[in-house]
Amino acid sequence: MAVRMAESLIHPRVFATSSGGLPDSMMYTFLVCLVGITLLFITLVKIELVGKSTRGQINRLRRNLHGDQLAAPTGGRIAPEMETR
Repeated sequence: MAVRMAESLIHPRVFATSSGGLPDSMMYTFLVCLVGITLLFITLVKIELVGKSTRGQINRLRRNLHGDQLAAPTGGRIAPEMETR
């Protein structure tokens, strides 16, 4: 009901006609912005996926490091002592 009451206040549809309803310069600007936003979205998704992959690799390395420390002799050091010959 609110949409019907505010119908005179709502912006008219620009893309409703067969020719698009936008002047060429505005359509060009719209398409350039659309491509730019799409590229930004793809870049941000890739950055997020790389970050998650890196976080997973770090967690695996930490688990491996902690597992090696538990198996190594405890001498209060992070790395096991080197054997001398």
